[in-house]
Amino acid sequence: MNKEATHIISKQIGSILKFERMRQHITIATIADAVEVNASTIVSVEEAKHQASFVLIYGMLQYLKINPTDFFKLLERNESSS
Repeated sequence: MNKEATHIISKQIGSILKFERMRQHITIATIADAVEVNASTIVSVEEAKHQASFVLIYGMLQYLKINPTDFFKLLERNESSS
């Protein structure tokens, strides 16, 4: 996968996670504490400045109560419509 495609996917991941975090009225600090990272890491993931590990994404999904299968299906739909 080329660098541009990776960045597009990172942006989509960050956008979905940020939307859901904000929809649930969860602060950056709260989710950062829950997944045991710095708040700046959450910001970097949401803004696609950091390519998040699967472990971090999975932890965020669990905290946000998002089914991973649903998340990746949404990501796949977003990718195919880009």
